[in-house]
Amino acid sequence: RALEAHLRAAPGVERVTLAGSFRRGRETVGDLDVLATARDGRACVERFCAFPDVARVAARGPTKATVALRSGLQVDLRVVAPEAYGSALQYFTGSKAHSIALRRMAQKRGLKLNEYGVFRDGRRIAGDSEESVYAAVGLPLVPPELRENRGEIEAAQAGRLPPLVCASDIRGDLHVHCHLDDPDLARTFCKAAAARGWAYLGLVDQASRLESAIAGGPSATADALARLPPEHAGVRVLRIIECDIAPDGALVLPDPLKAAADAVIGAIHSGFALTRDEQTRRTLRALQHPALRILAQPSRRLVARGEPYDVDMAQVIHSAAAAGVAVEITADPARLDIGDLDCGLAREAGVPVSLSSEATSPEGLADLDFALLQARRGWLEASHVLNARSWPDLDEWLRGADRGRAASAPE
Repeated sequence: RALEAHLRAAPGVERVTLAGSFRRGRETVGDLDVLATARDGRACVERFCAFPDVARVAARGPTKATVALRSGLQVDLRVVAPEAYGSALQYFTGSKAHSIALRRMAQKRGLKLNEYGVFRDGRRIAGDSEESVYAAVGLPLVPPELRENRGEIEAAQAGRLPPLVCASDIRGDLHVHCHLDDPDLARTFCKAAAARGWAYLGLVDQASRLESAIAGGPSATADALARLPPEHAGVRVLRIIECDIAPDGALVLPDPLKAAADAVIGAIHSGFALTRDEQTRRTLRALQHPALRILAQPSRRLVARGEPYDVDMAQVIHSAAAAGVAVEITADPARLDIGDLDCGLAREAGVPVSLSSEATSPEGLADLDFALLQARRGWLEASHVLNARSWPDLDEWLRGADRGRAASAPE
């Protein structure tokens, strides 16, 4: 995003968009494609190559350049004509399979589709916007996150593209790391949430940390939680306890803490060497605990680094639906757990999905956007997202009014 801002600040640069797998919200990005329109293409290229984080300029021309950033990421810039911006954006966003399917549709209509536009008998008939490109082949605009050739073209043809959840739908964050015995930190988080227009904030503390941090045992810890203000800066405060799921599936949660908390999140933090069947049984048992409302990091996956353990996510999500428990997407880019395919399973099963930043500082609340991208890639609408609910609806759900039933849509 810093590179995008750097280019936008240059005189004569009109539009800048980050394309490729980044725009589609993929978990990993091999390289980055940047598209721009500018009154002076050469000046735009020079500005691009002068970005402070550029370690090496691999190629440079009048309208395109390739650089390597200090992180090792390769970034390609293309300055395109305004009349071809939409077609170039569609082409360089991909995916390859999605673009091939679009080109076949164009061919059936006697059209030629490429990065320069949509042509009939050599005359450009569309290309200045993505909307015009899709309209030329008889489709509404397909959101970038869905462009993986996983049924989105058929859905578009049938008029069944979902209204994907967006940032303006989010009413709060239910997993923000905060010491619940620190009211000053809680107030700081609430101010940051209010600045984002949120109505509520789930401040989460580990049960094990609270017990060791507060003298006097679980009862004294519960008393400390009760002193946390229920609201600050117009933001409702939820006192949420995150507890360990033991190897046998029990929740490590003292009764006084359970009673003092507004909600309980369960997660597996150890015992990763169990077999797939054992891990699945462990998680299924935890889902039956009446205090559990949100299951966090159910697969404990590490993006691009393999799986620390194996679990049958189809069984987990089916059981979560029966138990009335939500599953979480953590925004940590190294995890993004659950992923987009499991979001689809949750959607089909009627399991609400909680988008969580797991922020450790007020600035970290912005990381929720990474979870939002996974939700959109999973075809989730606002009605599927727990923290897109109004405060009254969320409060009712957290109190367990529909425990044991699949969640209904928010207002």
